[in-house]
Amino acid sequence: MKASLVRLALLLLLCTAGTAARADDQIVGSAILPQTERGVFTRDGRYFVASALGIDEVKRTPDSSPGCVRDPLESLTVCRMVEPRLLGRPCLFTGMTTDGTFLYAVCTIAASPLAIEDAALFRIRPARRGPAGRSRTTEVTSRRFASPTFYNGMTALDSRTLLLTDTSASALLLGLGKPAVVKLTITDPATLRFDVAPWLASSPLFIAPNGIARDGAFVYFVGGQNLFRIPLRADHSAGTPVLIYQTLPTQLLDDLAPVGDRIAVAEIAIVNGLGLNGVTLVAKSGIGLPRHIATGLTQLSDVDVDRGSIIPGGGLIGTSFFQGGVYQLGRP
Repeated sequence: MKASLVRLALLLLLCTAGTAARADDQIVGSAILPQTERGVFTRDGRYFVASALGIDEVKRTPDSSPGCVRDPLESLTVCRMVEPRLLGRPCLFTGMTTDGTFLYAVCTIAASPLAIEDAALFRIRPARRGPAGRSRTTEVTSRRFASPTFYNGMTALDSRTLLLTDTSASALLLGLGKPAVVKLTITDPATLRFDVAPWLASSPLFIAPNGIARDGAFVYFVGGQNLFRIPLRADHSAGTPVLIYQTLPTQLLDDLAPVGDRIAVAEIAIVNGLGLNGVTLVAKSGIGLPRHIATGLTQLSDVDVDRGSIIPGGGLIGTSFFQGGVYQLGRP
């Protein structure tokens, strides 16, 4: 009981800090990019977003090519790169990451996280922008999973190795016994043939496996209401997870990104309006109070760091699967 009161007091402090840091400015409209699951920056600073309509590049340069529109909010250009289709059927991009050059995404056909019909890994290589600044791809390759499941969070360990979280391994969905995280190894880059192997076993502590991000010698992993730091061994196997942040039962954590000596993680209220929405900045060591940037009723599903290509001067940028669109969140 005492520990619960201490946690509640700390979260009240976060609420106070979050009010001063409130920032929920939408810079790309929800109609243009609905259900924005994830956004990633490639090594050259280009920003790509996976939404219900596919994978798009968001940029400041004008582009009148087919598939491009100019959003009136901040005069950003949104260009469709990949349509969400798998064997001619509509699918949903449920996760995306980058190794800096290629985009990797999983497109899923599902009635629910427990009723997966099909899923495939996509590898996309954006073309270098020509003199006209056009957005296009030089490669879109896909390969179906032999045993499809609800892969969600993704991070790249190198150009051939990805970690994927399996939301269907949730304790809430009675998925214990399945790996919470798998390691996908591309065995034939030419055909995108790959093997999938368990990386982290499921646990009641994980509740709902979700965001995952590699940062140097560690992997940071979200299990519902808990954020873990996991040592990454030399052979890419997982060390022992260490809990570095736990939110209230009214909250869930989503995707995340390293920001200096902290991890920025999207945090949402399970029932919107009855909790905190925003981004929580947690020390990588787990020591010290986290800082919360509130976003009102906007439930962010992802956060990343812009180096100035989208937000003048840089800062945190986020997407929302629940409300759609892209948001600027100020300096971390």
